[in-house]
Amino acid sequence: IGAGGGSIAYLDEGNMLHVGPASAGASPGPACYGQGGKYATVTDANVVLGRIPENLRLGGYLPIDVGAAYAVVKKLAMAMKCEVREAAEGIIRLANEHMVQALKAISVQQGCDPRDYSLVCFGGAGGLHVCELAETLQISSILIPQNSGVLSAFGMLVTPARRFLKRAYIHEIDTVDQHDLLLQFDQLALEGRQALCDEGVPEAEIISTYYLDLRYVGQSSSLTVDFHINNIDINTLKQQFAKRHQTVYGHILTQAIEISDISVSLSGKEHFPTTINENLTSKPVIMVTENHKKADIPVMNRDAINDKESLIGPVIVTERHATTYISHGWHCNKDDQGHLNLRLK
Repeated sequence: IGAGGGSIAYLDEGNMLHVGPASAGASPGPACYGQGGKYATVTDANVVLGRIPENLRLGGYLPIDVGAAYAVVKKLAMAMKCEVREAAEGIIRLANEHMVQALKAISVQQGCDPRDYSLVCFGGAGGLHVCELAETLQISSILIPQNSGVLSAFGMLVTPARRFLKRAYIHEIDTVDQHDLLLQFDQLALEGRQALCDEGVPEAEIISTYYLDLRYVGQSSSLTVDFHINNIDINTLKQQFAKRHQTVYGHILTQAIEISDISVSLSGKEHFPTTINENLTSKPVIMVTENHKKADIPVMNRDAINDKESLIGPVIVTERHATTYISHGWHCNKDDQGHLNLRLK
């Protein structure tokens, strides 16, 4: 979605404010990068609001150009005929709304109540928005993993090699030939194992998981359920599908159930990550907008937080690859794995 830190804020022909999907990218990037960025972005708005400390070096090396950030947001504010702070807050609210809609698409629209879950935060700027997103969705628990700022890139380095293979296999589940079904799964699994072995994954370390895509006869969309090749129970599969259908669509039908596809997921052995954070220094307090007012907000380095310490928002937590803004009412603790756990009190 177009809601990253580089997302550009602009006014349309009717003077309506928009944020994204166009982005300033990494080069020149937001104006605060000091590389010639000419447009107000989400990151610039966070700088103007003081949520990114001005003495912080992005990525550990890139200084923040506060003046440049203020200038581009001021230009937008003049066109909007409002204060610079109001323009910055408007940019953040719109970016948050884009992210809330994306979160609803993978929760509420899939039959899941987000209030029953924790919100996991990652990305360099994710922590600047996570508390407000959680409050909008009425989520009271947040997890910010170790290395959250580079979690996607870090995951690519440590995740096990994987293969996912899928094949169309349209048969009514009550009359399916179980021997043929197992043969089809074996062929898929053999193809996946060979691909992983070719990458150097020892065959003894490969883990295989099997799935069926099921639907009612006449439907065009399917729902996925787990399939246990060593314990085939058709009635259990039908019950799993019915329960899933009730959760997603709110009802159960009476017609026959059919298989549409079979799939196999194969993976090698997991690699356990290690921390890559570095100690950074920052000023003890900065000025930041909190509830439309300026206040002294403590700034803490993530590595300096011990597991017995509890932070009470508002507070800003800095690290090499990310910044976290803990809003008023949120309590933060760091566990023994280095993850930050936030709860709304």
